[in-house]
Amino acid sequence: MNPAAHRPQAKECAALAALEAALGEPIPLARPGDAFGYVTRDEHVVCLRLDGKGITAVPEIVGQLEDLEILTVSHNALRRLPESIGGLRRLRELSLHGNEFEFLPESFGNLGALELLDVERNRLTALPETICGLSRLEVVWANHNAIERLPEGLDCMTGLREMYLYDNRVAALTESIGALARLTRLDLKRNALTALPPSLGKALALEELNLWSNQISEIPDELCDLPRLAVLNLRANRLAAIPERIGRLTALRELYLDSNHIGALPEAIGCLGRLEILKLNGNQLESLPGSISRLKALRKLWLRDNRLRRIPESFGELASLQDLDLQLNQLSSLPESFADLVSLRAVWLDRNAFDCAWIGASAVLRKLERRGCRISI
Repeated sequence: MNPAAHRPQAKECAALAALEAALGEPIPLARPGDAFGYVTRDEHVVCLRLDGKGITAVPEIVGQLEDLEILTVSHNALRRLPESIGGLRRLRELSLHGNEFEFLPESFGNLGALELLDVERNRLTALPETICGLSRLEVVWANHNAIERLPEGLDCMTGLREMYLYDNRVAALTESIGALARLTRLDLKRNALTALPPSLGKALALEELNLWSNQISEIPDELCDLPRLAVLNLRANRLAAIPERIGRLTALRELYLDSNHIGALPEAIGCLGRLEILKLNGNQLESLPGSISRLKALRKLWLRDNRLRRIPESFGELASLQDLDLQLNQLSSLPESFADLVSLRAVWLDRNAFDCAWIGASAVLRKLERRGCRISI
């Protein structure tokens, strides 16, 4: 162990010595940004970083580091933590990223000060039920595991703001998820969800919801009651329809619905006055509602690979539209108002039903070109 101006207390020195024995090398005093070392304050170890050292086990004696606030043991070969980890009552941040954990000890529920937990890229099949007692926990990173279910008592995690669970095997969400009053971000992309609980509409602080690449076939009406939802990603699911109630998501800025089976958009889509990005590639749309022209903030619109035969005459009222993808549809002409898209920078029209005569004679295309719009046709 390296000498330090503020040497830790005796029992903490013993814990560090045990860790050094496991490592086969001394643990240095850490500097800001170091991935290896420890930090002391008032003769107590408050931060310990042991990232990327090939550790296969953490000794029980680590529980004697009672003043530890930050512990990172990422990118090692750990398969379990000692139950004594629960004795770290002041621990605020714990990173176990990139190990081989299949489960976490039940004593996790004793980490009452924990605010951030990173268990990404392990082999977890579940999070311990005791985690629900961690009312100060704000951020959970649990991506790239094999988690099949979430704990039942999520409603007790009253401090939770962000939960990242993408690339797992979660097949269903518990009703208690709606009680997470502070939750702002929930990422469940690439899981096995087939439905969403109506209670999710009660998570009123939710701002970003990512459900990309699941097997969801229906959007519950209650989901449209989220007053702060700004980003909704439902791409690559099994949706056939969008509820009329979607118009109530008035804070929505980004909506991703590509790679579904959607045959029509509701008129209420026009109520999304703050929407800036709308992605609908790879659906079965044959027409667009006239109300789409009311999306005055819309900057990017993707409609590639649908069945569109016509564009509404009012389409030219999309004054903020910059990028438009209409490739792989069945369009044979564009409305005259298309030339009124004053902000349009690029439009993709390839692989439609335009004939050469229409392309050569189109005043719409000439006006757009003179304005500097890039056209691919």
